Amino acid sequence: KLAERQAEEMFEQGRVQTLERWAEALRQGPATIPNVLLSLSMSRFNRGDLDEAEALLASANELITPKSSKDIKASAEIVKGYISYRRGNYDDAIRSADRIGRIYAKRKNRRKIGMGLRIKALAVFNGHTDPATAEKLAAEAVDCFVGQEADYQRAGAMVDLSMYQEAQGNLQQANVTRAQVLELARQVGAPLPIAVAYGNRARGAHQIGDFESALRYSREALKYSRLSASPLREAIALLRQADVFSDIGLTLQAAELYREALDILLELDDVQWIRYGCVQASVLHRRRGGAGVAHEWLKRAIVVDDSKKVPISVRIQKSALEMQAAPAQAIKNLRTLIRKGAQNLEAEELTLVYYFLARAAFGLKNEGRSIQTFVEALTLAGKFGTEQVIAAELRFDEDFVEFTLDHFKSDPTLMLIKNRVETLTALERKYESGPEEEAIELSLAFEALGVLRVLVNGAEVEDIKPLTTEILYYLLDHGRVSRDQLMETFWPEYSPGRRVSSLHTAIYSIRHELGKESIQFDGTLYRVDPELSVQYDVARFEQAAAVADGLPPGDPRSMFALTEAVNLYGGQFLPEFDSEWVDERRRALELRYLDLLASYSEEALVRGQASEAVSWLREALSLDPLRDDTNRYYLEALGSLGRRSEIVAHYQEYVRALAEELGLDPPEDVRELYDRLIS
Repeated sequence: KLAERQAEEMFEQGRVQTLERWAEALRQGPATIPNVLLSLSMSRFNRGDLDEAEALLASANELITPKSSKDIKASAEIVKGYISYRRGNYDDAIRSADRIGRIYAKRKNRRKIGMGLRIKALAVFNGHTDPATAEKLAAEAVDCFVGQEADYQRAGAMVDLSMYQEAQGNLQQANVTRAQVLELARQVGAPLPIAVAYGNRARGAHQIGDFESALRYSREALKYSRLSASPLREAIALLRQADVFSDIGLTLQAAELYREALDILLELDDVQWIRYGCVQASVLHRRRGGAGVAHEWLKRAIVVDDSKKVPISVRIQKSALEMQAAPAQAIKNLRTLIRKGAQNLEAEELTLVYYFLARAAFGLKNEGRSIQTFVEALTLAGKFGTEQVIAAELRFDEDFVEFTLDHFKSDPTLMLIKNRVETLTALERKYESGPEEEAIELSLAFEALGVLRVLVNGAEVEDIKPLTTEILYYLLDHGRVSRDQLMETFWPEYSPGRRVSSLHTAIYSIRHELGKESIQFDGTLYRVDPELSVQYDVARFEQAAAVADGLPPGDPRSMFALTEAVNLYGGQFLPEFDSEWVDERRRALELRYLDLLASYSEEALVRGQASEAVSWLREALSLDPLRDDTNRYYLEALGSLGRRSEIVAHYQEYVRALAEELGLDPPEDVRELYDRLIS
């Protein structure tokens, strides 16, 4: 019983490394191991790693017998239920929740029963589109956690409760719940519930038109997500920011954030949030007139899983796209949604359906029908507090704004929406230094670490020839470059006339693909225009590395800065190229990365995080197996974990490699460390 509670406390406090070490230490005591494995499994679930969570659950189940305690059996069902829910197997999740109830039919455990109720609520909401029942179950779960020293679980159940309240249009109550969740999460103190609470607050602030608070909350959510090592929460925080930028009209920022979030979610294979990100990316492009790109995003949203059922969110957005070319068909499809299940539509969805019906009728020049349905949309927005979904659409539709203002000048809900639109417009001017059209033409993103990608306005450029691409990255990496330096580097064997011609052709190709203002030339020097919005992963890595290097060892900020830096190194610099300058730059960046890994490992060992150090040290050894400090830290980390056989095997291989490749013996400090570890 004590072991189970200790494992739960470590999980709730985010002490995952301690849990892992404890699991290793308890291998000789199988009676206690299931508790630790189950807590580790939930930790992996919260980080979004469902495969690892399932593997840990399977290991725990192998140790659970008919004689195991009720609490252990219930804990296994809790983990299974959560994983089933995240996989979209909602009926399986409900069955796990019901089994928890049966386990405690006689002797009650309110904490476990509350967790089962929370799982069932999530499954009922997502699988059966029944927010009212889900709200009731979530409220019961919250009550179960009161007085049980279960603030961590209570905060999670209250987050769910606010979601169900919002879905039913009880926005005011949802925001009250969100504020309570943040206060409770701060009391808990662990980074994960704080990350969830801030993300929840960001969502609420966005809905009520407090856009700058929404961005501030989402940035806090992102910070605490990274502190909790939860890629899933990090992706959700990025999506929250992107949604606000999308409504403001900051297309490039939103597109980049959606891309970053989806990259994480695709790695996690999280169907629910991948679909959400794809739908929102479609909305972004539709509002800006990119119907073709918007259609592609909706196609991706549909094929995320094997289900033949098209989600309601996708059907609504497909109808929004149809309004432009086939408004009558859009009206038909939207009416079908209402006729077949208006009760299954969330408050925002129902408001959007009536808004798009009004907009489609306007496109058909049926002003009477448009006015009638827009009245219904305004009524729903006023009732549910969903004014923002209308404001975000009107923000990009001047014709319909003019039409609605002509007919509803005194409507208080429309006046609120009009103020929101004006606020969004003002924020766009605040965040953008120049005309949006110019910013869109000249915003660039470059990736060179581990993969080569050039993006213009968030879209990948695929038609640049290899040599031209290498010249582009040379300019990007060197800053200001003379014409003679470029010609000597890339065409040393050519005649002077052919060199000049080749250079002009390459610069023309770059400007053609990236924009005519992308490359500047002042008569002697070429450079990428410094006034552009340019994102470069190498620059981000070097900036983060400089921050980490500037902090003294032991500084409380050092571990976070080092984590940021090592995570930004995506792999070898320009792996597709092998020219001399690329090789030199690649090695320099790799050495910088190895230095960071060494510093990270040293900090991790000081902080007692040997397991975390081992994984990064293995990465460092794969790049440079003979580096002395890396091998020293690796042996020290293995020693902290008590892995004596691995220490011996690694040291012997290290000694052999040093002798064969360099003719050297290990340094004295490494030999002394080895002797001490095996003595």
